[in-house]
Amino acid sequence: MNKVSILILTHSEIGSFKNCLQEIIWHNTRQKDYEWEILVLLNGVEESLKQKYYEFKKFYEKKFNNIKFFESDKNLNFSKANNFLSKYAKGDYLLLINDDVILVNKVNTIKEMLDCFKRYENVGVVGARLIYPNDKIQHAGVGFTENKPQHLWWGFNDLHPSVMKEREFQAVTFALAMIKKDVWEKLGGLLEPEKDDFEYYYEDIDFCLRARELGYKIFYCPNAVAIHYGSLTAKKVVNINEALKNLPNFMSKWKDKIKVDYYDFMNEKIPDDIPRILVAIPISEQNYWLKEFLLHNLLSLYYCRDLLTIFFIINNSGIRFINELREWALFYGKMFDLKVVFPDEILFENDKNKIIVETRNLAIKKAEELNMTHIFFWDADVYIPYDTLLKLTKINDDKYPITSGLVPYKDDFNRWMAFKIRDDVKNLNEFEERLKQMSD
Repeated sequence: MNKVSILILTHSEIGSFKNCLQEIIWHNTRQKDYEWEILVLLNGVEESLKQKYYEFKKFYEKKFNNIKFFESDKNLNFSKANNFLSKYAKGDYLLLINDDVILVNKVNTIKEMLDCFKRYENVGVVGARLIYPNDKIQHAGVGFTENKPQHLWWGFNDLHPSVMKEREFQAVTFALAMIKKDVWEKLGGLLEPEKDDFEYYYEDIDFCLRARELGYKIFYCPNAVAIHYGSLTAKKVVNINEALKNLPNFMSKWKDKIKVDYYDFMNEKIPDDIPRILVAIPISEQNYWLKEFLLHNLLSLYYCRDLLTIFFIINNSGIRFINELREWALFYGKMFDLKVVFPDEILFENDKNKIIVETRNLAIKKAEELNMTHIFFWDADVYIPYDTLLKLTKINDDKYPITSGLVPYKDDFNRWMAFKIRDDVKNLNEFEERLKQMSD
């Protein structure tokens, strides 16, 4: 089993650091795919914050024997600090993460990055999809213009088709990146200021380019996702102009070795095979109590919202309920940035089999009208985990290009589960407790 050494530098953003550390621990303690350790450097911590950091150190080192804190009186630069921590790392892989990066709890980002190494040969570094709190892209790979390295698709929607493609780049950011330990050691870690002048912003790019010179590949993994709250780690850099003073040094070293690819990536054609999914949800007055579960699932659909249209198929219901459902669905659809539509007709039928057939036909008609590629029939009493819809589209049979049927209860190959809610479970808290019991 592989072991991941997680390196965190923290200087003064104690609230951000706490959230970063807790989310990493939450991920690591809920998986059995890899071993892990966390190495934290208190990097020239301000005197007024030392006591609080020491309380964290005492608490976490007592609770976990694989979490260790180190301290530097000086605020070391990014290269020196990570090189220092790496000397104590016992893992096969190093995960560098800024203390202003928070892992998304809907997906195991660390496992996704490990899996990326296994999918391709000679991978030395894997980068992640980093999103600002406003759901815009901060990092989805690094490209090069004639004058500088530049983040690709910066400020784009976090689900833009170009940022959802796993692929090789010349470089990725080390705000969150996984590096093979033997590659790190072959390169002697990150270049330090005594050896070079680019102290911030370019050590990671330089490392990637040096790794490529040794024949290693640099991959970007979109399924590894985290929220990036800014540039809190690089406290010495007052503004970006100060950081860019090092750009001439960087470019003079690499200008004849890099490929200018930024414009090719930014102008690439969006593929025609991006799925467009109609989520068909039959609902009636009899199961309207399930709106708590619907709300929970609408939140999970948020992560692939650009691909979806939610289609509520109303049956055996009166006008008061219909108006109430429309108001509820449109309100939460707007909140979660989801497109919500309703049928032109209401189905009235007591025969369950006929209702299923009519519901299916109505959904297919709407999907054809909206030019959808898939229909996802979703019973209102089924819990749907993150990313289920996209995984269903990948396994859907080409013979049925427009429909993909109901949710299966379990599919080990795609590593996700959906649970049918029992009739005696009447609220979300009971349901989550039932799920916890089942997972235990």
